[in-house]
Amino acid sequence: MKKLITESGIRNIKDLARRYPNAKIYFHQDLDGVTTAIGMKNYLEQYGIKVIDAEVIQYGDKEFAIKKVEANTDTMPVLVDFAHGKPMFVIHTDHHDTQAGVESGTSVNFRPSRSNVETLSQIISPKEIFPDSDISLISTVDSANFASNNITPEMVMNYLFKFDKDSDLKRNKTIMGLVTNKLLLAFKNKPGFLEEIVLNAKPSLLSILNNIKKQVESKGYANVEELVANQMDYIEKQKTSDKVNRVGNIIVQYGGGSMVKPGSYDRYTPFRNNPDADFIVIAWPLGLVQASCNPYKQDRSLKGVDLGEMKNEVLSKFESRLKAQKITFGTLKRISETTADYQSVGFTLKDMMAIYGKSPSFKVEGKSDIMNIINDISNKLYKSLSEKQKQFLDRISVNGWDVVLANSGGHKCITNISGLSFLYRKERKNNQSDVTENIPEELMHIATYNGENNFVKEIKSKLLKFGKLSDKQIEIATSVINKESKPENNKLSDDDNITTYVELTKAIQNEFVNVLNDKIEKSSNITENEIKDTKKYYVDESQIQGKGVFAAKDIKKGETIGLLHNIIEMGSNYKFTELGKLHNHSDNPNCHNELVDGNKRYLVATRDIAEGEELTTDYRLQPDLEQPIDEWNINESKNFKPEIDGYRTYSPFKDLEYIVVEGNGIDCDNIVYDLMLIGDNGNVKYCKKNSGKYFIEGAKKVVEIPLKEDENPETLLSSKKIFSKWLEEKIDKIDTDDTLVETFFN
Repeated sequence: MKKLITESGIRNIKDLARRYPNAKIYFHQDLDGVTTAIGMKNYLEQYGIKVIDAEVIQYGDKEFAIKKVEANTDTMPVLVDFAHGKPMFVIHTDHHDTQAGVESGTSVNFRPSRSNVETLSQIISPKEIFPDSDISLISTVDSANFASNNITPEMVMNYLFKFDKDSDLKRNKTIMGLVTNKLLLAFKNKPGFLEEIVLNAKPSLLSILNNIKKQVESKGYANVEELVANQMDYIEKQKTSDKVNRVGNIIVQYGGGSMVKPGSYDRYTPFRNNPDADFIVIAWPLGLVQASCNPYKQDRSLKGVDLGEMKNEVLSKFESRLKAQKITFGTLKRISETTADYQSVGFTLKDMMAIYGKSPSFKVEGKSDIMNIINDISNKLYKSLSEKQKQFLDRISVNGWDVVLANSGGHKCITNISGLSFLYRKERKNNQSDVTENIPEELMHIATYNGENNFVKEIKSKLLKFGKLSDKQIEIATSVINKESKPENNKLSDDDNITTYVELTKAIQNEFVNVLNDKIEKSSNITENEIKDTKKYYVDESQIQGKGVFAAKDIKKGETIGLLHNIIEMGSNYKFTELGKLHNHSDNPNCHNELVDGNKRYLVATRDIAEGEELTTDYRLQPDLEQPIDEWNINESKNFKPEIDGYRTYSPFKDLEYIVVEGNGIDCDNIVYDLMLIGDNGNVKYCKKNSGKYFIEGAKKVVEIPLKEDENPETLLSSKKIFSKWLEEKIDKIDTDDTLVETFFN
């Protein structure tokens, strides 16, 4: 064999282990971030790499305040559960749809999934790290998939776990995991709290809970009784808060209220106080608008609504206004480094290029060598630069529209419009700087206050002078500003003169509420006949089998056609719609099913579909549903190919000793065996069944070899000798006259 690298999901992990005896893990400050960091620690230790340090990383200005890694160090920097990369990271894993700032050469594993720890524990690692029950709970929390799991706001917001003898073990584990998450969030801002969990807890929610309890006792944190009292006080105040309003079934909120007392704030408080609400649209003073569905409500208005698409519709109303805003690299660097110090990584030209370099409005003013000069300058903190150096940074710019698009994102049930705090900043004149340049983002609503309240004006002047305030001053000023910022008083038309990003934030929030409410009202006023007229399909006789559904108009690729069914209990109890009952199977379908909220499947166009075409899916990709039968005249063996259908549950080739696949990608969903994948370049990867797509980097062809029940992948990959012996036994059963196979096993 020409080359054999027995490695799992992290590229070159054994080479990295020889280069780095130690590692430091950077992680996001939530349950998935903490558990992924613990999982990564366990994974690295399997290869002899000792994790000696950990540090929290957050989005926003704190993202660029993390400590630098010294050059030529023997400690490998590793980033987990975070969508924005940095040049310094050697390993980076994440589960979000897109990533930015990742340099070539970084060993990455990006796979969209319910949680990052799920991918790390069950796919990347050759052996499972966290228990399956823990992974399920962590994924439920991270994806907010509460309704289908019968989880209430009271359960998620509970601080106290007591074993309930009247409940089964699964329910008790769920409550224990939710309490662990709640306590973790209550103390996440305590210095060193999360880092100590990562470095000392074992990979289980119970171990994390015990570590939290130990820290609470030894460090004198607020006890459970105090946390509960603070939380209940917060809940009651939010019920009567002027900053929380209702527009129909939409909660409209500005800011989070007073969050100073430990354990008081919880993101799900609005839905606890308004359980009948379908959506929330909240504006934050730091320049962020968030919209989300009620994750606890099974039946809500606008089923199938895509808040991610609605975000684009809302922003389009502000497109001309945002494009008129010129945002310089200097402004982006200054604001991004608000909390950075001289040990921090800062916002460099590499970050600028990674995030905004491909934006249509990206512009550089100057000669060809200007980028080298700016690159050198950007490696220093903004506050240490001379006026001339700052002027160099201002030669690179992008417009506000592209800044907001680059910082915003989301999906069907939650979306964020962010990056607004970069807009409407005062330009520097000569040696004068923006007086707010060193103010933390969370205090910018006070620093930019333009109201008439004298007391808030006085607090603002102290903030601008000293750069900080007491908790009490923040609470009082925020309360006054919120009262002046009731959503119904903040409606701005295109003709209004927006002068601050706080005003822009409120305007976008109001537009989002208007668009969302308008869609809800229109959907509730549609008559039965109008519903039939607006359907994207009609029912007719099918040449496949019985009746089928057909495109009522041209349908674009990726367009959602309608709801197929609600899953009451996977595999046994479904509530089907007309579309779900009547759409037929095809080996060459024009549609596919998409799972939303964990319990709903929608029909989505896989390609452009012409009016009159029958809408079909491949039933075989949902083995929990009805499967095709011979009488349908489309399921003949001649339609199958081993390199396509492989070891899938329906495949007639699923008992072959091996299958050769063109290309380097393998889809391991709906297969009956775990597989060992061997590329024509000698690279090897273990593929766990029903766990998504795998890729052998650099391979042009791949051999799939199914693992039998007694074949342990961890043992097989433990050494080259063991793996080679196992492979030789497999080769004896393979037709070596096949030239394709000889290419692999020469």
